This record gives sequence, structure tokens and C-alpha cells, in this order.
Amino acid sequence: MTSNEKKLNGNKDTERFLRLLTPIQGRIYAYILSHWPNRSDADDIMQETTAVIWKKFDSYEPGTDFLAWAVTVAKYTVMKYRKNRNNHPIQLNDEAIKALQAESDTFFKKYDGRLSALKECVKKLPQRDSTFLELRYEQEMSAQRIANRFDISARAVYKTLSRVHDVLMRCVRYSMAEDAAS
Repeated sequence: MTSNEKKLNGNKDTERFLRLLTPIQGRIYAYILSHWPNRSDADDIMQETTAVIWKKFDSYEPGTDFLAWAVTVAKYTVMKYRKNRNNHPIQLNDEAIKALQAESDTFFKKYDGRLSALKECVKKLPQRDSTFLELRYEQEMSAQRIANRFDISARAVYKTLSRVHDVLMRCVRYSMAEDAAS
């Protein structure tokens, strides 16, 4: 393999890595914080976790649950950090850590279910409503800029977004209740 081929392959791996990691970074950080509540230490653990995930990325099996794999890496990074910081005033025993792990697994399963339901509910929205959501939350456009774009008042934008939030909340609740019943 030539150096250009290696470089190209490395760029593809980097892109794939970033595409997989970026949307779940917050969830990994939340997991770390649930096991190590000091934000400064949690930042260090997150940084180390990200480095390990990148280092071991070639061992990740494409098509499997990347979040589960990454959280497992975070789990071991937290354990290593805990072991190296024996003098830390907050020490949890293994039972407490297992209980927290079970709770975070339950939380992520509920979160995943709600996120899937939300995505399906957004698909059902009228085009204008989904456009408002996209402009506001994906493109981070201010209400005033959206108002200018549609030649309406900022207040009308806020009212529309509020109505859409209510519709989505009802839809997600209905979907979750429907899933629980089946």
C-alpha cells in the first residue's frame, strides 16, 4: 500500500470515527458523570476515553452498537481512573458501581426509545413545522431570523415552535405507551 493509499484510508477511518462518535459524545460524558461526579475529573476521563476509543477503533466491529462499545471503553477508563485515584474521597464499591451501571443501561434504553419515537413523530409533521424545527435546532437560527425568512413576527415563530413541541410531546408519549402495551 502506498503512502497516499494509507493516508486516504486513514482519512476515511477518521471520518467514520467522527461520524460515529460525535452524536453520542454527550451520552458517554453523561455515563462518566454518573460514575464520577467531579466535572474536572470527568473531563479528563472523557478525554482519555476518546483517546482509547480512537486507539482501539480498528477493533470495533462495524454494524454493532457503537454506543455500547464506547460506553464499555468509558466504563473501563473510569475503573482505571478510580484505581489510580485511591485517595479520592468518594469511593464507590463494586456493588454500587454495578447498580449505577444497571440504572444507566435502563436510562439509555428509555432514552433510545424516546429518541426513536421522536424521530418518527418529526417525520409526521407538516413540512412547514419540520422546517421551523430544522432551522431553529439544526441550523441554530434565532427566532428573529426565522421570522424574517418567513415574513412573520418572532412571536409567531415562538408560538409555532411551542405548538410543535406540544404535538411532538403528545406523539412521543402516545408512541411510548403503545410500545409498552405491545
